[in-house]
Amino acid sequence: MGTSTSNSRVQKNWVPWQRRQRSRQLSALGWCACFLSSIDHIGKFGGQANLPPDASVIATIGIRPPSGGCFGVTAVFKVSLPGFDRAIAKELVKKADALCPYPNDVRGKVDLSLTPA
Repeated sequence: MGTSTSNSRVQKNWVPWQRRQRSRQLSALGWCACFLSSIDHIGKFGGQANLPPDASVIATIGIRPPSGGCFGVTAVFKVSLPGFDRAIAKELVKKADALCPYPNDVRGKVDLSLTPA
């Protein structure tokens, strides 16, 4: 199950009979859009170029086995910033992680992995 967003479109893989996954898909979609907007904001106002039209964030939200009696949430993000130097992309992702409200809201509660592609 995955959800992604880019500058020009949103893709989602809805599976009608798996209703329990819809909340994770909606969370992933909102998180992707917010994260990409944060990267765009940092790029524009931090002296970097505008995001390319094919920039994207792909999120996979999952449930991890119980730890201490409770299930947990995992979030894996793959950020694609074509045309950006890898070091600059890593820095933008790091700054977006600090700016975007989604990771700030769940910090310490969700196993989060951010990877510039």
